[in-house]
Amino acid sequence: MKHNNLNIAHISDLHLNSFYSESNYEKIEFILNFIRKKNVDHLVVTGDIVDNASSLDLQSIRELFEKYNLLDSTKLSVVAGNHDIFGSAQTAEDLLQFPDRCSKTDYDAKLSEFILTFRETFDDCIYTSKNGFFPYAKMINNNLIIGLNSVARFSVIKNPFASNGEINGEQLSELHSILKDYRNEAKNIILLVHHHFYKPKNRKGLTFSGLWQNVEKRTMKLRKKKRIINLLNKFQVDLVLHGHVHEEADYEKRNIHFLNAGASIKGLKGKQLLINFIEISGKQINTSTHKIKFEKSGDRRDDNENHYKHEKEFEESEIF
Repeated sequence: MKHNNLNIAHISDLHLNSFYSESNYEKIEFILNFIRKKNVDHLVVTGDIVDNASSLDLQSIRELFEKYNLLDSTKLSVVAGNHDIFGSAQTAEDLLQFPDRCSKTDYDAKLSEFILTFRETFDDCIYTSKNGFFPYAKMINNNLIIGLNSVARFSVIKNPFASNGEINGEQLSELHSILKDYRNEAKNIILLVHHHFYKPKNRKGLTFSGLWQNVEKRTMKLRKKKRIINLLNKFQVDLVLHGHVHEEADYEKRNIHFLNAGASIKGLKGKQLLINFIEISGKQINTSTHKIKFEKSGDRRDDNENHYKHEKEFEESEIF
């Protein structure tokens, strides 16, 4: 890895769930094995790592990351998603009772469990919040990586299904300080967050999965997006990586490039999985989206990969 260069793989919404026989475990391992074969320096996972906030599932993911030698702050960065804290309705019968379950969830305890599970990934940070680790910041090859917690607390009125997002005032204040202190030192700034910054499409279909996702989509907005975007624009943040919506999205707002990896495991047709790759060389950032066909055997022919390349270049002359 050359000085100032960094190759990142970005995945999200893995939704490991031992409640189902189709737990996604094999798909997650398949995608990690694919990434291992690429020239990747750092893996980013932007939330909903597990589906039902299960301690057992968190431990299973930890062991899988350990198997691939990823439990290292220089190799892996994670942020929490709403499913990591509150879980989800597992059956149609659970849907009406889910708000009550969320109201009884100990938010701080579940967030602490998430942090403890992936504790090695928070080592050697140049900044970790005293208010619960988020935001945190890492400097890798002069690239500043900042992780935020966008999971909003339960509210009967504002967040009944616990899928809305919010970055509270304390985090925003700390984010401002991090950006102010390290903007001139960093070649590039990359922000990691679970929630999205655009309006997603409604999913068609009458399946419970489709119904549940449409319920979530109507109640999973990130509050005060404009305020956050204005702050990111002020300090010329280069790239925001997120998940939450199970679809592919590559877009810009206020000169900031956004990439969604929410369809890494769910959301694409057939057996396709999704990975975003980010190649950084100095001030130039190139991004590409890879769609790969999942095969249980683990044997994948080269023609099973569809490669959609979206290049975004940011030269020093463009920074204002």
